[in-house]
Amino acid sequence: MAMKKTTILFIFLILSFVGSRLKADTKTVIAKASSLSGKAREAYLIENAKKEGAAQLITTLRNDEFSPLLNRFMARYPFIRATALRGLMEKNLTRVETEFLASRVTSDIWNTKATFYDWARLRGMIVPYFSPEQVAYPKRFRGERDGFVGIMISVGVPGYNRRLVKDEEAPRSYQDLLDLKWRGKISMEPNGDKSIMALIMAWGKERAFNYFRQLLRQDLDLRRGHALLAQLLCAGEFPITFELNAHSAAELIHKGCPIRMTPFSPIPAEPGTLAVLNGAPHPHAALLLYDWILSREGLTELASRGRVPTRPDVKPAYPELEDLQKSEQLRLIMPENRPVMEDAHRFIQEVILKAGGP
Repeated sequence: MAMKKTTILFIFLILSFVGSRLKADTKTVIAKASSLSGKAREAYLIENAKKEGAAQLITTLRNDEFSPLLNRFMARYPFIRATALRGLMEKNLTRVETEFLASRVTSDIWNTKATFYDWARLRGMIVPYFSPEQVAYPKRFRGERDGFVGIMISVGVPGYNRRLVKDEEAPRSYQDLLDLKWRGKISMEPNGDKSIMALIMAWGKERAFNYFRQLLRQDLDLRRGHALLAQLLCAGEFPITFELNAHSAAELIHKGCPIRMTPFSPIPAEPGTLAVLNGAPHPHAALLLYDWILSREGLTELASRGRVPTRPDVKPAYPELEDLQKSEQLRLIMPENRPVMEDAHRFIQEVILKAGGP
C-alpha cells in the first residue's frame, strides 16, 4: 500500500511538472514573435493560438463597448474565444496584483492607464511588448523603452449646464472658477486625479495644491463617479462640473443633454493602454488580440463607441472629441509621470476627501 501511494504521488508530481512546462512562458513567446515578421510571425501566433483557444481581457470598458470589439475579433479569429472581465480601474489593479503574487494569473491582457502601467511594469507584473502596430501611433503617445502605447485618451474637461449658465458668462479658465459668483455651484469628483496631475505638471506642486485649496473654499458639491456627475449636470442638479470625462459628456450631448464642455488649458489627458500580463495563460492568442485592437480595424470599432482614439487614421465618433484628439493643449500623463500620480493621490486623501466630510 505504501509503495502504491508513493507511485501515485510520483506520477502526480510528473504530471504537474509536465503541465507547468506545457504552459508557454510569456517572455519567451514575446521574444519569439518579435524575432519574426510578416506572414511568418502571423503563422507562428495563429498555429499556437489555435492550441490555446482563448484569450481574456481585463478592462474598464462597458459591456456595450467591449462586446462588439471582441465579437469582431472572434469573427476574424474564430478559433479563439475572447472574453472580458470588467471592473473599476483600482479593482482591476488589485486583481492583477493579487493573481501575480499568488502565481495564478488567469487573464492575458490588461486594459489600464499610463501611470498604473508603469507601476505594474516596475513590479514585473506585465511584460513589455512592442506590437508591429505601434508605428502607426504618434510618438507623443508612445514610450520608447517600455513598450507603452496609448491607444485612447481619457480627457478631463469642465462643463456647464446651458440652461443654468449662459454661454457668454461661462468660466473660460481654471482661475474663473474661483470667482465668488460660482460659490456653491460647482460639483467635483473627489478622486478625479487627472486634473490634479495635469496642473502639478504644468504649474508645480505648490501652485497646484494652493489652487485646489482655494477651489475647495467654493463649497464644492463632491460626488463620486464621473458618469454620475455628467448625468446630474445634464439634469440641472448643479450649474458646473469641474471635471467631466469628455467621451461620456460628448455622448450625452449628442443625445440632447443641455451641457457644454469647456476645456481649460492645460487639458488633462491620460492615455489608456494594453499590457500583456506576466504569466498569461494564452500568450499567443493574447498577442493576436493585442495587435488586432491596436490595428485600424480594432481601434475604429472601439472609437465608434465614443472613445477618444490616438491613432491618426481613426476618427472619434463626435466632432468635439476630434478637436480634443488633435489639440496641442493636451497635458499628457504618461508612464514616467507615475510619481506625480502618487503626489496627487496623497493630496486627495489628505485634503480633498477630508474636506468632503466622512
